[in-house]
Amino acid sequence: MLIAVGTSGVSQRLLASVLTLPVVSVSVLAVVSGNVFNAVIFAVLAGVLLGLAASLTPASRAVPSSAWVLAGASLIAFGWFYPHFLVTDTWTAYAYASPFGLLPCPTLSVVIGVTLAIGGFHSRAWDAVLATFGIVYGAIGVFSLGVSLDLGLLAGAILLGIRALDFSRHMRGNPVLPEPHMRLTAVRRHSSSAGIVRRNGRGLGTDVDTNPQPARSNSDAV
Repeated sequence: MLIAVGTSGVSQRLLASVLTLPVVSVSVLAVVSGNVFNAVIFAVLAGVLLGLAASLTPASRAVPSSAWVLAGASLIAFGWFYPHFLVTDTWTAYAYASPFGLLPCPTLSVVIGVTLAIGGFHSRAWDAVLATFGIVYGAIGVFSLGVSLDLGLLAGAILLGIRALDFSRHMRGNPVLPEPHMRLTAVRRHSSSAGIVRRNGRGLGTDVDTNPQPARSNSDAV
């Protein structure tokens, strides 16, 4: 996953597909540990994300602003180290004993962080789905389980949700013209140009007789 994220030429579709792998991993571990709720929820999430990844264009991802990169990188670091479940005497242990890909909250934090850091996939649905799951699990962690550390996930998910809403407003403000309307516009422009030519009596540098005389027959010439 790190190779896919760090390589600039990787397509959106491939990178989004790679990001679903840790989600699948969380579901598998939940099945093994007997946590049916997380197993089902993350299996559904993985299926939805794979479907959305398949619908993305294969183009290379966009270049995000430095603010989004910073926000995403912070969330990635938070999810990667996530010190809640690990008891150790040294901080270096958090670098290799990460619960990312094993537990819901750190995994969602990293996936959301990567989405923010790369500028998204130009998909409101992708952002909205991840933001919804992140807000739900972050709220459960903070308010139900008393894990204040999940405030980081909650904040990142809300930020992604704001990005999804902003993308939606941008699309409404810059609608893409449907093809029939574009053809109609082209016809109108062509008609306007033809009218100008008729009024001016000129077209492409060639003089046009705007008052043509009827042809005379041989009897008129006598």
